[in-house]
Amino acid sequence: VVAMPRLFTGIPVPLSAASALLHPVPDIAGVRPVVPGNLHLTLHFLGDVEPDQAAMLADSLADLPVPVVRLQLNHGGVFGQAGASGVFWIGPQPQDSLQALHQLYQQQRRILQQLGLRCEDRAWHPHITVARFKAIQPDTVQQFLNASRSVSESIDVDRSTLWESRPGTQQSVYQVYREYRGGTKQQHA
Repeated sequence: VVAMPRLFTGIPVPLSAASALLHPVPDIAGVRPVVPGNLHLTLHFLGDVEPDQAAMLADSLADLPVPVVRLQLNHGGVFGQAGASGVFWIGPQPQDSLQALHQLYQQQRRILQQLGLRCEDRAWHPHITVARFKAIQPDTVQQFLNASRSVSESIDVDRSTLWESRPGTQQSVYQVYREYRGGTKQQHA
């Protein structure tokens, strides 16, 4: 039995930006920061994909032009709520470059639909998850939101990535399945 890869597409975040993006994350029990090398802006989460479909997807995504833009990341937010589980995130300000990423998101969505792959129904909310939390106090959420107001980090987008997510001991391990730069592709082992 061949294992199905668990895939998602997104924009990688340079390691040079990790410190600034992770700075607002409180060092408190119940809060687990994302490993710097796993920081990314998700375009599509696909879940488990049949190996032959994964190969077709990887090839199809190579035909899409990847925008070369700069994103200004300058605010934080929360998905979920204190007392339960959720994530802290840092997001980009609305700008023309975000529109270019939205176009890439839409183009990828069309390919996913053509291949009969899973597309999320909810609206796309561009963000970078910086921490996951479970059963924290409301003041911890407010602490993150207050600290995230000081974030002002720019990242240059020049590639899109198809990742495979594999279970790790503490967090998932993301392995590049295929990377795309300006519509070209590179295979990584």
